[in-house]
Amino acid sequence: MVAVPGVVSIVWLGLLWMLVRRHVGTMLFLQLVLPSVAVCTVLLVDACRSGRGMSREKCVELIRDVSTLWLGAALPIACFLVPFMIGGGVDDLLRGVFVTPQLRLDHATLSFPPAACMILEIPVACLLALGLTRLGKQDFWLLLGVAPVLAILLWSASSDLVHQLVFMSARCVVPVIAVLAAWLLLRNAGHLSAARRQELFLLVAMMAFTSLVRFPFAGPIYFCYTAPLVGLALQFFLSSQPYAPRRVQLCSWCSVCFLPWAS
Repeated sequence: MVAVPGVVSIVWLGLLWMLVRRHVGTMLFLQLVLPSVAVCTVLLVDACRSGRGMSREKCVELIRDVSTLWLGAALPIACFLVPFMIGGGVDDLLRGVFVTPQLRLDHATLSFPPAACMILEIPVACLLALGLTRLGKQDFWLLLGVAPVLAILLWSASSDLVHQLVFMSARCVVPVIAVLAAWLLLRNAGHLSAARRQELFLLVAMMAFTSLVRFPFAGPIYFCYTAPLVGLALQFFLSSQPYAPRRVQLCSWCSVCFLPWAS
């Protein structure tokens, strides 16, 4: 039943493309489409590696669970529709639920920052990728190189420009985490248990999904809606690395958290 992950991926990416196709651009693709592509790639490759994908028993169990979920969602909606059906207000309800929100998608828009802002993610990506290579074993020497940079960052914390750059880097980090986590999962690393792989995959998938709240109005405040899952996915990704430089990561986390107070 390899087709099941394929259908799920096609439906997910298809609906996502239908949502963003009118406003698609380089930065929107990187921030919203690329994380979902990374998640679906892991799903498909994992199914192909297993050879047969989901067994018939697991497929039946999945259909049963999904049907129960849909039934649990449909019953309250059906009860909610009864007063509208009695009062003849179904047309107004459908207009308010589907038509009017579409006007917001067409007119009340705010684009993502320019794609050039992804340059800020280069040092972040390098720092996050250290634990995926054997360079992560050189924790002490890496700390000697990273600590002066973090010290300069804290020393210049009173600058509004520094705060804006750090926040911009945080706003744009979702695709970096998604791609690196997908690469870690696709490596089929033996140090990760099946449960740990599922937890990491679930958090990255939820991070990619909740990032859609930033469309079509990508205001800075909307990042706060997805920030908790970004933090959780990042934490699980770092703790799942085979050569994680713990001291470098701890020093970096403390510096970023202390940055608002250092000003």
